[in-house]
Amino acid sequence: MAVTEKQIAGCVAYYRRLLDARPQSPPESPAQATRSGLQQIIVRAGAKRRSAGLLAELEEAFTAAGIVTYPRLTDPKNRPDQRIHFFDRRYQLKDLSIPRQSFPDEDSLRDFVLANLHEFDELRGLTNIQVEKKMPSGRHFDVLGRRSKRGELVAIELKLADIDDRAVGQSLKYIDDLAKEADKQGLSGNYILLAGGQPKPAARNQIQRHADERGVALTVLLYSIEMKLRPHP
Repeated sequence: MAVTEKQIAGCVAYYRRLLDARPQSPPESPAQATRSGLQQIIVRAGAKRRSAGLLAELEEAFTAAGIVTYPRLTDPKNRPDQRIHFFDRRYQLKDLSIPRQSFPDEDSLRDFVLANLHEFDELRGLTNIQVEKKMPSGRHFDVLGRRSKRGELVAIELKLADIDDRAVGQSLKYIDDLAKEADKQGLSGNYILLAGGQPKPAARNQIQRHADERGVALTVLLYSIEMKLRPHP
């Protein structure tokens, strides 16, 4: 039986309570951090064995709750008996801190995405790309392009971190702008929100409802960065 969002949320809430019960300061060593066995986390989430998909969902949920794990749950080197240390994002050990994103600003994220459009199935095929496209409302889309084969006008909004309340409010206005522009061009609209952290369910639902009302497709994409080092020949 598949693990449900409710089970994952219950697992994350359990460790959130443990962290909240600690003094509001970084532990002096990993040994003093809240910790748990990887298999114990998996069982608490309602599964019998780990899978890449489950670990990715858990990692996203922990991130959304302001929790950093060391090592990362998705680290392929984790053993079945791996001990996972939990840190409040605000109170991490300096030497074990895991950066929230690998881009200094949204312009850098935009440039990376545009330079690698062909690498992402969700963005492949975009043409007529415009950056910082100003709309009649005075607002600017980070990226505006066309996907001709689907008859879509695609707007991409970039967020370095989580999709917070401010991002939700902006998204509702951008969807209005996109709906009007797409209708003017005889195209359907697709609003892509690309962010470094997942939205809370209520926030996602609010954006989705508004997109449905305006006849705009909504695509939410979460990015993560991996680095691998290899010796030079």
